[in-house]
Amino acid sequence: MNRRAFLAALELERARSLRHAYALSLLLLDVDHFKSINDKRGHAGGDCVLSWLARLLLQQARKVDIVGRWGGEEFVVALSGASEAGAELAAERIRDAVQAMVVKDEDSQEIHVTIRLEHAAWSRGKPRSS
Repeated sequence: MNRRAFLAALELERARSLRHAYALSLLLLDVDHFKSINDKRGHAGGDCVLSWLARLLLQQARKVDIVGRWGGEEFVVALSGASEAGAELAAERIRDAVQAMVVKDEDSQEIHVTIRLEHAAWSRGKPRSS
C-alpha cells in the first residue's frame, strides 16, 4: 500500500480497536544508509532493496496486519490486536528476517541491508511508544 491507502486502512482498524477494546500497534522501519546504497549501486539497486524489503514484510505480516510504504525508504506495519510486547516480538522477528535477507542487484551482486525499527502501541485508545 502507498501512504494514503495505509492511512485509510489504519483509520478503520483504529476505530475497530477502540470499539472492541483490543490493542493496536505500529512498526515504523527504515533502511539504514539508504542514500549510500543508491550512491554505490544506483537507483536500480535502491529500488531492488525496496522491492525485496516489501516482499519480506508481506511474508512476515499476518493476514490481519496492514503493510505499507510510508515514503522514501520507510515502511510501516499496523499490527492488529498486538500489545506493546507483541509489537516488540514482531519487531525482533522482522529485524532478524531482514538481517538474514540476501538482496541481489541486477548484476547478481549482494547488497547488505540493515534497518532501524521503532514501535508504538495503543491500548484502549491511549498511545504508548518505545
